[in-house]
Amino acid sequence: MSTTALPITREQNPWPGLFWYSEKQANLFFGREAETEEMLHLIQRETLTVLFGRSGLGKTSLLRAGVFPRLRLTGYFPVVLRLDYALEANGPGQQVIALTEAAARESGIDIERAEEGDEPPTLWEHFHRTHFWGPRNDRVTPVLVFDQFEEIFTVGGRSEARTDFLGQLADLAENRIPGIVRQRAEESTERPVSAAGVSNYKIVLSLREDFVWRLDTLRPILPAVMRNRFALGPLDVARGLEIVRKAGAAWVTEEVAQDIVEAVISSQRGEGSASFTEEVEPAYLNVMCNELFERMLATGQTTITRELVAAEKGGILESLYERSLRGLGAAARLFVEEHLVTPAGFRVTLPVEDARREHVSDADIEKLVDRRLLRFEDRLGARHIELAHDLLTGLARKGREERNAARLQQELRRARLRTAILGAAALLVIAAGVIYWLAFVRQTDSYYATFTRRHDHYYEPIRRLSKDEVQHRRQSLMVTRKGFAGKILAIKAVDAHFQPICGTDRESSLFFPNRRFCRLELEYSEKNNKRVNYEVARDEGEHMLFALIYVPETSQLPPDLQHTGGAVRRALVIGPDANEVLSSFDIQYDSRGYIQQVTFLSGGGIPPKSGASVAQQTNTSVEKPPILRWQRDQRGYKTEESYFDTDGKPVIWGEEGYHRVSFIRDRGDLREERFFGVDGAPVPRKKDGCYGIRYEDYAFGLPNRSICVDAQGNPMSATNALPHTQAVLNN
Repeated sequence: MSTTALPITREQNPWPGLFWYSEKQANLFFGREAETEEMLHLIQRETLTVLFGRSGLGKTSLLRAGVFPRLRLTGYFPVVLRLDYALEANGPGQQVIALTEAAARESGIDIERAEEGDEPPTLWEHFHRTHFWGPRNDRVTPVLVFDQFEEIFTVGGRSEARTDFLGQLADLAENRIPGIVRQRAEESTERPVSAAGVSNYKIVLSLREDFVWRLDTLRPILPAVMRNRFALGPLDVARGLEIVRKAGAAWVTEEVAQDIVEAVISSQRGEGSASFTEEVEPAYLNVMCNELFERMLATGQTTITRELVAAEKGGILESLYERSLRGLGAAARLFVEEHLVTPAGFRVTLPVEDARREHVSDADIEKLVDRRLLRFEDRLGARHIELAHDLLTGLARKGREERNAARLQQELRRARLRTAILGAAALLVIAAGVIYWLAFVRQTDSYYATFTRRHDHYYEPIRRLSKDEVQHRRQSLMVTRKGFAGKILAIKAVDAHFQPICGTDRESSLFFPNRRFCRLELEYSEKNNKRVNYEVARDEGEHMLFALIYVPETSQLPPDLQHTGGAVRRALVIGPDANEVLSSFDIQYDSRGYIQQVTFLSGGGIPPKSGASVAQQTNTSVEKPPILRWQRDQRGYKTEESYFDTDGKPVIWGEEGYHRVSFIRDRGDLREERFFGVDGAPVPRKKDGCYGIRYEDYAFGLPNRSICVDAQGNPMSATNALPHTQAVLNN
């Protein structure tokens, strides 16, 4: 008797692609056994658990297919919470209560709730008054799982409702009686419920790792957010092979499994054989396997072959994205790219009705879900749709930008045609407008080695850098302008990875107290858009630390500087509360507009260096010289810096031990610093005894080695000394 093999169907596909693994697919979820055990332990140990990891590592799958089934076996019932932040939606707290009760009813769990008052209960009140009973009449504990919690920061806005919800969530996680509950109890002379005791609920916050710093800002009201954390990492090759082999045993050989994992790794970092120490992105691996299964079905094969893997290799997500949109109406692509991703690149969840209003047919919506580009999300009885994964947001945003660019090109072509008809004069007008927009309106970022000030406080960047050069430097400047020739809006120091550096090694640190600041923002005069009226120093969180305010310039230079033909302007430094004046000084410019002298009027002279000794003030030595002067070469680079008292007489800087420091340069790069006394003779620097510092082994504008030298310029010893101020390296 012969038997006929049953045909392979799509329902047999064990890989969800960009969808997550559900509880029903727990038997197909491999490679995360250790992480499942660790998460289970953390949830049982504390009230609040934080799970974070970068997009694509499978946080949702770990919870749903790994942790949830284990929780149900140990007296817990998990509740997945994706909150709706639309203006017309109920408050987040109300949604949490409604979603929890809906999940309980769906699981056959009875709800026992104490009588509530007229006022809507807080989350703390509700979960202390409500008990949940399982099918065996055993008490079960709800686990409130806030998946995609970063959405509260990306689409949740800064509404009063969000602030109230975060306060309620903090009270719940800390098991802290809310203030409003205490107030109501005092007014009614009743004792608050559950004033102490163990919380009968658990909370899990799951979010992308690039939003953990936003979560950390809740520490003042939610200290527990810092304690019970789990960072989900990528898979190694061995566990990637386990996912392919165990889930696809019926269709994949050992040899083909190795090819699949190598194809995924090569799509991440280039060609080559995979070693067992390399990382495998679970999302990419599942997309690859899902696409291979679909190709196997389409070609009528019964196994996934090496030839199929080779054909599918490279551009995994791009291929999925384009194939999913192929054959659909133009409205489908427009809706995906224009409405399901914010301008900043975050996913948006919208009601299906919104897609219909944008002329997307129900058939196309079903096809997009069936092709696993979109997924349905049911929220309190209303069906919503969203992109299947965060990894798709970049492709959708790219499609939108390319379409906008094409639309702009088309508009420009039409504009050229109209301009030709109107004549050469109109063409010149349009061209001038476009150039003006590019030069003075469109905001652009570029990179430089350093900057200097010119008269009217116009900032002048020095030595433009390519992105490749930035990646080989320890420190560069990102300059934000209004147009490629417009005024500078902000200056920020960045490292080789384009991440902000906070420090006081810029020229502005002469005027600000010794505090870390990351970004310098400039505000200009309404009458003269090249004149800076304010400089604002901000920290990592974009909070103002100090502001430098310029007052109208004086009409006359000091007698000993009148021959320079420059100008003077006074400035004040105020604190973050905008009330306290920390220091004031006069800035004097030479005829070319470069800073020539700074005279401190209040707040002391040069801010003392950290750890510097305090010298006794003598007739030639002061702790903080009130006057600084510079000399510069033709290009504006500093060649000399010296210090004077309030009468303009030369003095020794007590903390450093010298009156003057000279800078020797080669094509702008600082090669040597030499230290001199009031009489012009070489003197040693106090902190290390060096008469000078020589800088060698320059790479991309920064020295790798510094040498301490004696009065004759002979080497004394190698040192880790840095230049007198980092800005003089290129300034």
